[in-house]
Amino acid sequence: MRLISTCRNRMSLLSGSHTDDGSTLSYQEIREVASPPPEETSLPEAINTASLRRLRALLKCITDSNPQAHDRASSFLLKPITGTNKKRKARETCKNCYEEYDVWENEMGACVFHEGGKEVNDSDGFWDDHDPHHGEPEDLEDEPGYDEGFQWSCCQEPIGAEGCVRSRHLPKDAHKKKSRVDVASLTD
Repeated sequence: MRLISTCRNRMSLLSGSHTDDGSTLSYQEIREVASPPPEETSLPEAINTASLRRLRALLKCITDSNPQAHDRASSFLLKPITGTNKKRKARETCKNCYEEYDVWENEMGACVFHEGGKEVNDSDGFWDDHDPHHGEPEDLEDEPGYDEGFQWSCCQEPIGAEGCVRSRHLPKDAHKKKSRVDVASLTD
């Protein structure tokens, strides 16, 4: 309460920009700003609004301090590799369609994508009245509202068309095998 009255005193001094002796004040104006009253939040809401960084840190803290939580997280996030006692991630992100998928339910045709890139479609008249001051068509491929003026280079279908390639999902961060080099063969 004392802080508020101190702020109010400073605000009243600043309103005239001069002190009692007539000299000019050299510090910034202080204003009292009302903050909204705190609202009650549920745990699910707090989880949904927390940053990914904060959620990861919390999950690590919980799994490090609670063996049951560690086992539960492991069973959800990791799956055993057949024939070994090693584990791998249960879900991956596909490098082609960018969707998350279950590594054990990765069937042929689950991934649908275009292997080509966007290219200008000159045949449908979209660009006929385009003003070059807005940029060259090639430079607008990622701008919202210009999809109609582009097509996929792999199949010449419009940008909104379903993918022309069907395959299994491929992990975005594929585990690269290290190649073994025969040092003796390099010195011969």
